[in-house]
Amino acid sequence: MNKLLWHFGAIAALALCAGCGGNNPASLDQGNPNISPENGATRVDTTISLSWSASPLAVSYSIQVSTDATFATAFVDQTGLTAPQCKLSGLSGSTVYYWREDAETGKWAGVWSGTYAFTTEVTIAPVPKLALPANGAAGQSTSLTLSWNPSRGAASYGVQVSTTAGFASTVLSESGVTAPSFAVSSLQMYTIYYWRVNAGDAEGTSDWSAAWHFTVGNLKVILPTMVNIPAGTFQMGGTAPYASPVHSVTLGAFTMSQTLVTQEQYLAVMGTNPSYFDSGSTWPVEQVNWYDAALFCNRLSVFAGLDTVYTYTGIYQGSGYDSLTNVTINYSGNGYRLPTEAEYEYACRAGTTTDYYWGKNYPPMTSADTLAMDSNAAWKYNSPNGTQPVARKNPNGWGLYDMAGNLWEWCNDWFGSYSSGAQTNPTGPSTGSYRMLRGGSWDDNGIALTAAYRNMYYPGGGRYYYGFRVVSGAR
Repeated sequence: MNKLLWHFGAIAALALCAGCGGNNPASLDQGNPNISPENGATRVDTTISLSWSASPLAVSYSIQVSTDATFATAFVDQTGLTAPQCKLSGLSGSTVYYWREDAETGKWAGVWSGTYAFTTEVTIAPVPKLALPANGAAGQSTSLTLSWNPSRGAASYGVQVSTTAGFASTVLSESGVTAPSFAVSSLQMYTIYYWRVNAGDAEGTSDWSAAWHFTVGNLKVILPTMVNIPAGTFQMGGTAPYASPVHSVTLGAFTMSQTLVTQEQYLAVMGTNPSYFDSGSTWPVEQVNWYDAALFCNRLSVFAGLDTVYTYTGIYQGSGYDSLTNVTINYSGNGYRLPTEAEYEYACRAGTTTDYYWGKNYPPMTSADTLAMDSNAAWKYNSPNGTQPVARKNPNGWGLYDMAGNLWEWCNDWFGSYSSGAQTNPTGPSTGSYRMLRGGSWDDNGIALTAAYRNMYYPGGGRYYYGFRVVSGAR
């Protein structure tokens, strides 16, 4: 008779043992070279079939399985098996099990085989699969229940909710959730939320699930009308402050929004309108800082199903404004972003070489020069009290409105001095203190409206002179 014992070391869960097959008596088995799994096996699944060589004279088999090498306590103690195998399930992960068997002939008392051992694999509950609300769902309530499919063996779950796709910060982070659902409340209207879940058991915690997102409220997001800007080379710079030396710049093709981002568009995407001149839906949004503009671009990209271009490690909530920490810009992404300084000046000039894109030079010398300024730009002498609706002035040669006047427009670049060498798709210095602004505003005189004029401000400052437009196109 043979006996086999397997050792898995850690307390096991439920085990089921069932024999199958028919009798195969012929001669008493004196050794079991064909055991499975082999003695000392590791990373064994928690549901397995133990098997051994048949004894020719056996009419039945018995088996014992324990986490104790002395079998003082049996995890399985089964008799009357009609075949040399036994199925086990519900074993604990990362556990050493011992097992042994004997063969009964009906004439002799059984003798246990030698003791065999194997170790089960480390089993952590699988990553949960998210269920509701569906990925990308809109029109959600400010109070809702997140749900996911139960993970096999999970004892609890962790849940995170964030307004950023990278979870740089969270509005909710819970652990020890015992049910595959979690109720959240006090969400903000017109806001995109991202959520993810992990599962935990005695062996550890799974990875986070892939993040899903939903939108609270029904947003009427109006994607901007984009204008195709052709690839080309131009002479960048001029005689304005910080605008020399003039140098050659080559750019690939990209698209640029036809107008400044409006208050209606900003409200639909961000859920708020920070504008001082809260005059109507077609007025440009202002009092936005550089970080606000970057977050808008990311959210607009999500709505459009495009790459998010800006990544960051956290959001710092200051007095009246938010700033982003460790911002990086992925120029290879296809999502919305702010233009580079070079892209702005190139698109503003629209193939012209004069100071103004309407073919005039600074300073205006005649009444005709002033009338041309009035027809093409909202500036100090025709808009002394604030902004004007977008697209009320003449477009430039490429169909872009308000590239001079109305609002200064944020660009991606940090401030840096120009060099005289030719450049291709420049993106400015890698670090700095001030982000660049272009185009002039309603409160500026004629020199600030020239195509080469440069302005700068610290990125956390949002004033009622500052707005933005978006571009897209890999660099």
